[in-house]
Amino acid sequence: MAVIAFRLDGVATSADPAPHETLLDWLRGRGKTGVKEGCAEGDCGACTVVVVEPGGVRRTVNSCLVLVPSLQGRSVWTVHGLARPGAPLHPAQAALVDTLGSQCGFCTPGFVMCLVEACHRDDLDAAWRRADQLSGNLCRCTGYRPIQAALDRVAGTRPDDALSAEAPLEPDQPVAHAHAAGVYLAPTDWDALWQARADHPDARLVAGTTDVGLDVTQRHARYAAVIDL
Repeated sequence: MAVIAFRLDGVATSADPAPHETLLDWLRGRGKTGVKEGCAEGDCGACTVVVVEPGGVRRTVNSCLVLVPSLQGRSVWTVHGLARPGAPLHPAQAALVDTLGSQCGFCTPGFVMCLVEACHRDDLDAAWRRADQLSGNLCRCTGYRPIQAALDRVAGTRPDDALSAEAPLEPDQPVAHAHAAGVYLAPTDWDALWQARADHPDARLVAGTTDVGLDVTQRHARYAAVIDL
C-alpha cells in the first residue's frame, strides 16, 4: 500500500506517513493549525478531532495519540471543516459564541469538536452524561459553566451538517503500509496476524495508542514495524 487514503474535512486525502507519525503532527504540518497541541499526551483535549468509522460511528479522539496509518478508510473532521468562509457557523460553534464559552481561546477548537460529537449522540439525556461528555477537555481559564451551557443546547440535536451529509464509508480492509522509516500492518484475520508476527517479530503491537502515543510524543520512540491489532 503506497499511501494511506482517508477523508479530511469531507475531501478525499492521501498520506505517506511513517508508522509512528501522529495525526496531530500531520495536520499541523499541513496548515490545520486550528488543531492545537497542548499536552501532547492525551490529557487536555486541545487537539480533539472527530473520526467517523465504517458504520457511521462518530467519536472524538485526541489526535496527538492517533497514528496516521490507522486512519485508512476513515473520515477525519477538524474545526477547519465545520463552516466554510462566509457560511453560517456550525451549531456547536454558534452555541459557544452565544453562551460566551470561549475565553483565552486555546482550548476552544477542541471543545467545539467535543460539542460536534455531542450533537450526533442520542444518549446525553441526563445532566451527568452531558458533564461527562466534557471530561476529556480542559479549560485552563476554568470557565466550564458557559461551555456546559453550550453543550446542553446542542446535545442530541443532530443538525443537518457536513458530518451528517457524508457518504458511507467502506468496511475495514487490511492495511500494509511501507514507508522509508518502517512498515505499518493492520491485519483483519488471525492468519494474517500470525504471518505479520513471523515476518516482523520485533514489531510494536498496538491496540489503541494511549501508551504507544506517549512513547512517541514524550519519549520520541520510533518503530521499524507496527502491527495494529
